[in-house]
Amino acid sequence: MSIRWHFGLFFAAIVGGVAFAQDKKDEKKDQPVVILSNPLGVPLGATTKVTLRGMKLDEASEIRAVESEVSVKLVSKGKSKIDQQDASLIGDSQLVAELTLPAELADPLLSLVVVTPAGVSKPLAILVGGSVLPEQEPNPGFKQSQPIACPAVIAGQIQHAHDVDVFRYTAQAGERVIFEVQARQHGSALDATLSLYDEQGQLVASSDDLNEARDPLLDATFAKAGVFYLSLADAHDQGGAAHPYRLVIRRP
Repeated sequence: MSIRWHFGLFFAAIVGGVAFAQDKKDEKKDQPVVILSNPLGVPLGATTKVTLRGMKLDEASEIRAVESEVSVKLVSKGKSKIDQQDASLIGDSQLVAELTLPAELADPLLSLVVVTPAGVSKPLAILVGGSVLPEQEPNPGFKQSQPIACPAVIAGQIQHAHDVDVFRYTAQAGERVIFEVQARQHGSALDATLSLYDEQGQLVASSDDLNEARDPLLDATFAKAGVFYLSLADAHDQGGAAHPYRLVIRRP
């Protein structure tokens, strides 16, 4: 066997290996990515439409739930608006799915995957169950504020740039209430801030970037009874369909 033939085999192996690695890399690059669900959660015992945003979702052939008890139907798919925002945070494509959940589910989260010709996405976890109230628009100021009570969970969205959602809470003297935003920790692009004001419009307390997910939590003890206003906004004045949230009002 000649040295030239050995070299030919070696060169072919190297080229083949590089090509194989490149194919693998391209295949991974083309796989779908699911970034978030809007809304962030779905109720038990009901059929709910959710919008999934991410990359390559307009090429979806199927969407599945890891949990066998959950029925999933792909309704539509296509490109989504970016509006000069970072596509890696909000996605450049979306699909609408119809989820039908049983009355009971062992886990408080369900996992969805999207299938395309290039592969299967990593699972996206969606919140399950609980009594959730919708945010009532318009609520951009004290006069239009939405009344809330404790305990409660509000499902909302920062609709557009510079949007602010304001909620009205009537407190008792000495009462302690926790206001918590769930957004980034579940894939939302919202970088939320919370600000609490008294009836005179004076800032009482605020919270921003409390945890690694950059979701705020405001632990408030009311020294006196009265009406207070809770303002929820995006720290960068961004908004849109990729900015859903859950506002949780609870006791310590």
